[in-house]
Amino acid sequence: MALVLDFAPGSPTANAYCSVAEADAYHETRAFNTDWTGATEVEKNTVIAWATRLMDQQNYVGLATFRTTGNLRWPRYGLVNREGLVVEPNTIPKFVKEACAEWAFYLLGEDRTQDEGGLVEYGGKTGPIADTTSYVRKPMPESVRDMLRPYLSGAAGSGQGRVLRT
Repeated sequence: MALVLDFAPGSPTANAYCSVAEADAYHETRAFNTDWTGATEVEKNTVIAWATRLMDQQNYVGLATFRTTGNLRWPRYGLVNREGLVVEPNTIPKFVKEACAEWAFYLLGEDRTQDEGGLVEYGGKTGPIADTTSYVRKPMPESVRDMLRPYLSGAAGSGQGRVLRT
């Protein structure tokens, strides 16, 4: 059975922040997108759902609007965007949809399911002192982090997310 995306805000079965059509529209504005345009609908559905799961592992400022009924961490309320305007609390913001589409694009070209998938080397040698080499999970792509940075809390973002107090 093929994966069906549910991107309805607040849905208890939601598994995506954007539709394939929204991701396609985003990628039409992007250069070097042949990995995306060459992907099948099934592949696109899969990486969009996967990108959504990875986005939901992040910590965000504000509160989830549908925290008792919804399956995902967005939409959120109590947020102000970069221009100082209130972020609509009952819809998935455009920047979240675009961040999901962007991360999905990266997932098409990276196998993070293998033993060392998505891992980068950490440690090494500083002067005469050599650390043991270890591996850490590769973080989200910088382009995705830049889209979400104002809304990431703590170490995941700038720690300076703007919250609207009412």
